[in-house]
Amino acid sequence: MGPTMRAVAYTGLDGPNDFQLIDEPVPTPAKGEVLIRVSRVGVNAADKILLDTGFNLFTGQPSAQISGSVIPGGEVVGVREDTGQRVVALCGAGGYAEWVAVSAARVYPVPDHVDDTDALTLMASGLTAWFLYEAAHVAPGESVVITGAAGALGSIAVQLGVCRGAGRVIALASTPKKRQFAQDLGAHAVTDSSAERLAGRLVEANDGAPVDVVFDMVGGKVFEEARAALAPFGRLVVFGTASGDSPTLETVSLAFGSHSVTGVWLPNFVDAGLAGPALDKLFELHGRGEVRTQEGPLFDLEHAREAQDALADRNTFGKVQIDVTTR
Repeated sequence: MGPTMRAVAYTGLDGPNDFQLIDEPVPTPAKGEVLIRVSRVGVNAADKILLDTGFNLFTGQPSAQISGSVIPGGEVVGVREDTGQRVVALCGAGGYAEWVAVSAARVYPVPDHVDDTDALTLMASGLTAWFLYEAAHVAPGESVVITGAAGALGSIAVQLGVCRGAGRVIALASTPKKRQFAQDLGAHAVTDSSAERLAGRLVEANDGAPVDVVFDMVGGKVFEEARAALAPFGRLVVFGTASGDSPTLETVSLAFGSHSVTGVWLPNFVDAGLAGPALDKLFELHGRGEVRTQEGPLFDLEHAREAQDALADRNTFGKVQIDVTTR
């Protein structure tokens, strides 16, 4: 390890996707942090939202989820410090780099049977999918609608619905290929997310009954139509606004339907100490073949901007990642 490393910085000088490859000093871990040699970086819609709105400008670098290995001497619960064991971690900032210093509380060991790419997907997308079910208190036999069902997160949410005994998993996706993919993963029904009269189509897909739970990452019209399809005591969990349209909500309508709307933001669950046990369970389900990941596009650091563009186009399958080990 030399004194400097390659990293991607955001300057904002040429629009919201102005990423620059730079050389900068390898970070020195502060007390309570470990130094990780990065292998894979997850490309996230949340990064683009933060960059587009300016929320992340003070860091100068995209935040990220990473997989890699802890250098000897790192202190992480469950990690064999003397071997540089492989780990996944959630960074606060600066994940688009060869080396990252991360709070030890946000680092998790990876079992030998899971490779770096799958481990990153299971943490970055799988954990959010897991906590969607926890936040909605989904009971066996209940119906679940999943928007963005062909994406890295949505596809895992479909499989978790099957594993957890959902009565009917209804997958929303925008193209026939994506809907077929979701159905192949075990969805009981698939629906075109761009169709007119979507609320009615969701009820039809649920054998004529209103739905119990909706997981929405689209917002806009999809959010409104999905909420209209909720049964009494139905729950809607928001985990993104891919459409760019954050809907407003008439609260009195929640009272009339005894509905609840809540949100899931992964870092909150990580900081609450809830991620470790959930990730262990996801690794176990993956090892048994009950939850599988879809290989997504892989870019190098030099093409970080193209990686963000690929995600924004919403035509990809699987988790978009950056391979930091290639030059």
